[in-house]
Amino acid sequence: MSLSLVALSAFLWQGAMAQEKMNIAWGLGTSAYQIEGAYNVDGKGVGIFDKWFNDPSRASRPNGNIAVDHYNHMKEDIGYLGELGATAYRFSVSWPRILPDCTGKVNQAGVKFYSDMIDEIIKNGAVPVLTMYHWDLPQACHDRYQSWMSKDIVQDFTDYADVLFKNFGDRVQYFLTLNEPSAQCHHKNLAHASVVQHARKNYANKKFKFGMPLIVAWGEPLTNSQADLDAQDRFLTHQTKWNWGPLVDGDYPEMMKKDAVIGKYFPTYTEDEKKMLKGTLDYVAVNYYSASYIFNAPGRGLEGDFDGTQVRDGVVLGPVSGTSWQTVYPVGIRGLLNWINKTFKMEIVVAECGTSVPNEPNMTIAQAVDDKFRQSFFEGITENFAKAVREDKLPVSMFLGWALLDNFEWVSYDEHFGVIGVDRSTPKMTRYIKNSARFLQKYFADNAKTPFKVENGKPTKNAEWITLPSTIGFIFSASLAYLMM
Repeated sequence: MSLSLVALSAFLWQGAMAQEKMNIAWGLGTSAYQIEGAYNVDGKGVGIFDKWFNDPSRASRPNGNIAVDHYNHMKEDIGYLGELGATAYRFSVSWPRILPDCTGKVNQAGVKFYSDMIDEIIKNGAVPVLTMYHWDLPQACHDRYQSWMSKDIVQDFTDYADVLFKNFGDRVQYFLTLNEPSAQCHHKNLAHASVVQHARKNYANKKFKFGMPLIVAWGEPLTNSQADLDAQDRFLTHQTKWNWGPLVDGDYPEMMKKDAVIGKYFPTYTEDEKKMLKGTLDYVAVNYYSASYIFNAPGRGLEGDFDGTQVRDGVVLGPVSGTSWQTVYPVGIRGLLNWINKTFKMEIVVAECGTSVPNEPNMTIAQAVDDKFRQSFFEGITENFAKAVREDKLPVSMFLGWALLDNFEWVSYDEHFGVIGVDRSTPKMTRYIKNSARFLQKYFADNAKTPFKVENGKPTKNAEWITLPSTIGFIFSASLAYLMM
């Protein structure tokens, strides 16, 4: 009898483990200027990209005036989330669509557009992840004080964030403040901190969570020498601690302040600013695309005494995508997530991860649908991402692929990142689903279970699922204990 129970218990345990899914949400992302279009309708103000691209001297250049017309295709586009089974969606709000004059009167048509979008996201089973700023600044802010060059923008950004909290905070918990703040990051750090402190003081019951997404390339040490391992750490530190450092610790790291090249140019925070900054990062949001071999190089480069290469022992690290700066290296996501966990010790969200297919803009739709390069990319990424979550036990809560749609890649439409294609040659900008989207749909259906659920139109944590793996373990342990009595 006991042998039968042992066999049954082992069978149940193996079945449970085979079916155990990663406790994460998955989805896709976009940004307002890259997809919306409708640049001058329904009360939207002039943004800095509107001003720049519509200058007569640039009339022949592609721009985002129409983009992929998401403004008029919103319900159709968000509907793909439901079709693919996505459980999270990252989008950005256009500041000039909400506050056309930078501050002051709110454009209610803009508020309605995003409010309706959030309702559609939730209706399709996904958690909304709202990016406050994905680079489309109101031109009025720039005209008044040269945008992020002035500390005046900190209060204006906080006032803008307050409009978002008042109108969307009943349905949005996860906020990304500023996407990839690679320039003027001193004032952007203060803006992030000001927003978070404002929310904690005035919306404490909402339990908002704040991240600041940074694009971080993985650095594989060129050799196993300690010098190259140290160079790798400096490479990753310089990419992350310009921003996350002050938001976690209240100031820039000493190693960066003492850097022989950039140390003398380092800005400083007042003691009050340090207090405001410290502890304002609730989760680390990382955008992962590319990698390099990193080696120790004293005195070389702008900072950090390191340099990089794509070749080791005559072998290239990985293929180049349709984007010249992206070397595809799926293994890197596991190493990067482990380094982030070791360094920052908090919840992690993969806020962007995707690739463009070489020559895709010149393909027929049938060829573009069969996007083997992108599917292979996501196969490698998900394999290594799963190892980070399952084997390394990292506290990752979301994976957001980039992008939901083909879009305007800031200077052209020649790089397609979308898992949903857009035929811009047709009057209706026909959408079509690529095979990579179907791969993601099946992979995450088989391997992930969202930690969120929707109640009364609002996303909340799914506590029952979070406790499920430990419950299975308890049952199995208790069965063994009984059988050994």
